[in-house]
Amino acid sequence: MSAPRIQYLDGLRGVAILMVVLFHAYARWAAIEPFHQAPSVRQLFAHGWLGVELFFAISGYVIYLSLTRSPSLPSFAFSRWLRLAPAMLVASLVILLAANWLGDTPLGQGRAIDLLPSLTFLDPLTLRRLLGIEVHSLSGAFWSLYVEVKFYALAALLYFPCRDRSLKGLVVLYVVYGITTLLHLAGLHHRLPELARSLLTELGLEYYPWFIAGIFTYRYLHGGAGKHLGLTLVAMAVGGLVAGFQKPFTPGLAVGIALVPLLFLAPVFSARARQWLAARWLAWLGFVSYPLYLLHENLVTGHAILLAERFPGWPAVLYPVPFLILVALLAHGVAVLEPRLRAVIRGN
Repeated sequence: MSAPRIQYLDGLRGVAILMVVLFHAYARWAAIEPFHQAPSVRQLFAHGWLGVELFFAISGYVIYLSLTRSPSLPSFAFSRWLRLAPAMLVASLVILLAANWLGDTPLGQGRAIDLLPSLTFLDPLTLRRLLGIEVHSLSGAFWSLYVEVKFYALAALLYFPCRDRSLKGLVVLYVVYGITTLLHLAGLHHRLPELARSLLTELGLEYYPWFIAGIFTYRYLHGGAGKHLGLTLVAMAVGGLVAGFQKPFTPGLAVGIALVPLLFLAPVFSARARQWLAARWLAWLGFVSYPLYLLHENLVTGHAILLAERFPGWPAVLYPVPFLILVALLAHGVAVLEPRLRAVIRGN
């Protein structure tokens, strides 16, 4: 059973990265692009940002699996760092180098100091507070990595030192976050709840229903009771409601929010869904998904803007296409290189 699960998780990663990449290429950055996508194109990809929520659910599943297989906190921490750091470093250097010829990118020109968030996996706001220097992220897409690393750290601390093997502490923390947020929205600003809400917000608790859903799905599939499936559904419903409140309501948003749990849970119950998600092209997208996620936003949008400035008058839908292909190939190269970099770090 474990092999098919890994295969369909790769396929889910492929779906998630496709959603995010097309969102950034065709809907996210209309304000800085000199070309205008047709409203139907923008609407088609407008809710692709929900692919990040799908990534979070996958991470919850995979991280719980990793925790159960790790003998200690240091072992888990090193394996996670080794999984993330090489591709992040390579992608960040590529983005920084590309800034020399890209005039317009989503976050503007990067600087060497902006490598700090990439090297530490700490968000720029935290680094500004710690170091007192102005530092920015090289790519807007990196924000989810900062959230994920905080989740890794909190889950590992609960699992190992606190011996919370079921990670119930994450649920408790999210309940506290929810209560304090509701008090804040109601205008009841008391010092202790506000302090708790502020701290939990810094830890990224807003997104934890998706991680929790992944954890409960893992437990359900590995001998857990039916209650774990029920808790998965509750967690995803809460995550969907939170995501929905962040944006103006549209029917497309409602469909997108419903699609994420359907995509994530379909292979749990359907052999056909597992087979579909194991398709070669989706498996390949899953294979390159991490470096592609890191690289795509600046490089695709920045180069599409350059192309439009030099060759105006093309159909707008075409400008991102060559760079989507090039960045996907570059991501493949990084994904192939990653195991070698890890072997060097390990001293193998």
